[in-house]
Amino acid sequence: MANRRAASLSSLFSDACKRQDIAIEEAVGCERIEDTLVLHLAPNEQIVFQIEIDDDGLPRGLGQVIETDTAAG
Repeated sequence: MANRRAASLSSLFSDACKRQDIAIEEAVGCERIEDTLVLHLAPNEQIVFQIEIDDDGLPRGLGQVIETDTAAG
């Protein structure tokens, strides 16, 4: 059986930025909360991605966007 490595927070962050078509320098940052990755684009703007978890409980990569919270105005 192949031994696969867990996806790092850095690689998840990079993937999230690519999916939103922004440079990583443009994002405020990200945080992992349980099985989600919250990409902070501005103080009141964030996108939440599902993290795909393998059978061993390790993060494999990003799944779909499950929430978008953008400040109006």
